[in-house]
Amino acid sequence: MPKKPGDHFARLVLPLQGPRKVDKAQVEKWLREQWPSPRCPISGHTTWIIGDHYVQPIPYPMPVPTTGAGYPMVMLICNGCGYTMHFNAVLMGLLGKQDG
Repeated sequence: MPKKPGDHFARLVLPLQGPRKVDKAQVEKWLREQWPSPRCPISGHTTWIIGDHYVQPIPYPMPVPTTGAGYPMVMLICNGCGYTMHFNAVLMGLLGKQDG
């Protein structure tokens, strides 16, 4: 849910431990600069949830979990329908090339 009028990016609190947390204030700032009118391409909703932790897609097929190379991403979830987008955290300036 938006915190105030014009605030399209809600915060999702997940009870997870261990994964590296996203700096949501930095994510919101970047999103406002890059995407001033956030509208879900599926449902048309304009409120979003920023995931708490960085996520990393892995190549498919992957028979066993690995800690190999990957791409740290920020997860953005439509608050209306659940459609999920991923943004590259390095290109967003949230993580350095050595952090991921």
